[in-house]
Amino acid sequence: MLDFRFTNTPGGRNQDAIAELLIQPRLWIPSGDYPAHIDWREKALAQIVDEKKRAMIAYWGNEAVGGIVYQRDPADPTRVEVRNLSIERHARGRHVASFLLRQVEVEACVDFPGATTIVTDTKHTNTGLILFASENGYYVETVAKLDDSNFAHNGVPDVILAKDLNPPASF
Repeated sequence: MLDFRFTNTPGGRNQDAIAELLIQPRLWIPSGDYPAHIDWREKALAQIVDEKKRAMIAYWGNEAVGGIVYQRDPADPTRVEVRNLSIERHARGRHVASFLLRQVEVEACVDFPGATTIVTDTKHTNTGLILFASENGYYVETVAKLDDSNFAHNGVPDVILAKDLNPPASF
């Protein structure tokens, strides 16, 4: 039986679920590629509780099976950054990642008024994530070196992927 639900309830109400998801293997990211991930996770969890970052979580029944962390770009209030996307292995292949991403695109306009663009980044060698983003309407905005970007990937050039946001229609 399929019973999916998605939530981005503010603050720490879903903190345990997102904490567990953030220690799972991430999509298209080889383990060891981001040695500071655990430190980032602890900081991100505190920022989610303080509502500096947001988290959208996918539940399959009562089990959290996917999560995406996003925030307003601190340097440009018209941009929203996707900072992490994690899906439990047994939920992969069901388009949970694409649906989570789409929900964040819609909610970003509500969560962050004035936002017009959503961005994410990855190492230029991460062809899996680049393909996923492209399939979901993102385009390569730029390839930047570490000092040209607020995204950090251990000195490997970043690919910044972007998509224009469209506010949800009024009913």
